[in-house]
Amino acid sequence: MTERLNRAVVPATGVVGRRELVASFAVSMMAMLAASKGRAGPERPAPQPPDSLIKDAYIYGFAPVAAFATERIQTAVPDSTGIVGFAPLNQFAYATELADASFSTIIRPNADTLYTLAWLDLNDQPMVISLPEVKDRYYMMALLDAYTNQFDSLGTRTTGSGAGDYLIAGPGRSGRPPLGITQVISAPTPTIWVIGRTLVRGPGDLPAVLKVTIPEKGRDGYRLIPLDRYKGPATVFIPPTNVPVIAPEPQFVPPAGKPATDADGFKEPVFFQAMQNWIAANPPPSSQQSLVATFEAVFTNAYLLTPGIVNMALAAMLAEVDDIARMVNGWGY
Repeated sequence: MTERLNRAVVPATGVVGRRELVASFAVSMMAMLAASKGRAGPERPAPQPPDSLIKDAYIYGFAPVAAFATERIQTAVPDSTGIVGFAPLNQFAYATELADASFSTIIRPNADTLYTLAWLDLNDQPMVISLPEVKDRYYMMALLDAYTNQFDSLGTRTTGSGAGDYLIAGPGRSGRPPLGITQVISAPTPTIWVIGRTLVRGPGDLPAVLKVTIPEKGRDGYRLIPLDRYKGPATVFIPPTNVPVIAPEPQFVPPAGKPATDADGFKEPVFFQAMQNWIAANPPPSSQQSLVATFEAVFTNAYLLTPGIVNMALAAMLAEVDDIARMVNGWGY
């Protein structure tokens, strides 16, 4: 059944994979550096985009570039047994302790949930999220697209407390799922961020939660299984170790203890190169494609990004948050 689905799958067209994205970014960076040092490079096109368009492009790109930077940082490890929140692509990173003030993987983390995180690359094949029965506590697996929009959620509130195997397929893929799949979920982009949270009722409850979240010898727990390795609910799968590591771009590595958005790249023209490449790998929804097309002039004039425009964009985003927030008992929703 798995082979049948793989053969029926139709990959999305016009989408570059992660390897192509990394190569494209490296080539673009070299071209940008050459131009900035006066070496041969493309002439600056005219007319130049207005500051207002550059600001709008920056605002639109802030979330996807944040996703790009975070994904590159968190997946630059050979296995999932080291730093909290870090694991290779298509593998879960299992937290074993509650977050404290030093935790910077997620901005403003929960203090009463244990995190289970993963970045999925669905270009080659779908992935199966295998979840055990969790009947005595709340948990959820939020599924975010490459623009950080949550498009689905698994867990107590949405899919119940019973065990289930959920096939996450990339755009343009179709076919008959193998036996044992509880639900097929179509992802809007090939890159997906999974943010799992499991309730912990105080430090004394932590050992019980770890029995729920962490697999034992490839069984139980929260698991990610490539479709070509899935043989039904009883599948035993141990993720590979010593996975080749691709280092993140230095411009998008933030200071220690800071979120990805504090990296220098968010204040420099390279921001728009990262945005352009990420969008090429993860096309926006059809309703936004005409808007994104207007940013082409910004991409070809990335050098026009200045600290002043960045500050204008950040101020506009903060003002928008204040405008759309609905206050309930002192909390802004």
